[in-house]
Amino acid sequence: MNTKKQYFYLNKINFFLKFVLSTLILIFAFFIIYNFQQIKFQQKLDLINLRKNDEMLNLSGFSRREVLITMLEILAKTAPNTEILFVGNHQLQYFGSNFSGLVPPDEFFNLWLGNISLTETADVVTYLDEKKLLPKKALVIMITTPNNDNGNYIVGYSTELPDYIFGLHKNNIELNLFKLIDNKILKKLRYHLDYKSLLGFKNVNAVPLDFIGGGLNIHTNGSSANIYDDRGLVKNQSDISTNKSHINSKDIEDIRDAIVYISKVAKKNSIPLFVVIPPVHENLNRNSYANDILNIAIDFKFNNVNIIDHRKLILKTNPDYFKAFDHPNAKYGNYLYGKILSFMDN
Repeated sequence: MNTKKQYFYLNKINFFLKFVLSTLILIFAFFIIYNFQQIKFQQKLDLINLRKNDEMLNLSGFSRREVLITMLEILAKTAPNTEILFVGNHQLQYFGSNFSGLVPPDEFFNLWLGNISLTETADVVTYLDEKKLLPKKALVIMITTPNNDNGNYIVGYSTELPDYIFGLHKNNIELNLFKLIDNKILKKLRYHLDYKSLLGFKNVNAVPLDFIGGGLNIHTNGSSANIYDDRGLVKNQSDISTNKSHINSKDIEDIRDAIVYISKVAKKNSIPLFVVIPPVHENLNRNSYANDILNIAIDFKFNNVNIIDHRKLILKTNPDYFKAFDHPNAKYGNYLYGKILSFMDN
């Protein structure tokens, strides 16, 4: 082998070794930063002690998954067996926010968690059952209003569940190989490699009710206390065209299966299940293909299930019941709470 060829191959080997070494250094640095962040995050969780109705919890620098973990920590510490527990997503984050201080967390708790779907709610309910955190009197869950995101966040998985909750209820439901790789590997990598997860500076503090600083503010009963949200109220403008719907006829069984599964957990714990479909601020008769799919899915004989369907509620056209774009506010939460109590009294 001549000198030029030797030089060429040595350069190739040298480049390859440098690439491997650089990759290993980056991976090592990633794990150092990640583990440091996890330790700091756990230390922040250990500081949570919300028991006063004149305080709220302020979170800043938290990813949605970390907010979810924090909400579960708040539930376990302040209301491990509340009477009425709501498990849903941010669409109903204000449910209970203006009776915080009137109805204590051991009577009502709002466990709202990012954009979780029915599928993910089934996992969360399984976790709550295993940890003995289910309520004494009623479990309330929600289905994301189809018109809100054209059927998105109704079934399926996002990146928001922690690893120890993801897939808990699916031990009897098969995932195909693509979904398994996507949910177990790809989405996990996307989450952990996100700069907010790696470099976020997290703070958690108890603050007075009149606090108007940044971050996410949470009442003692879990409801959002971000009353100074400066985003304007607008009627729903989501694209609800049929060809862009996130659900179709293939999802009907998944919707039913999730509700049936959760209802069985509720029944095992001798509590009724309420399934809420909240209103979205829009014209009364605005319809969509995603809406029609959900109509078919819930047209089913469920056991131990009370469905509260507010998609056609006249108050959906009244801006007094909404805030921050088109989401229901605390006034709607009071209305919903009254409906649940009336169901329970009958």
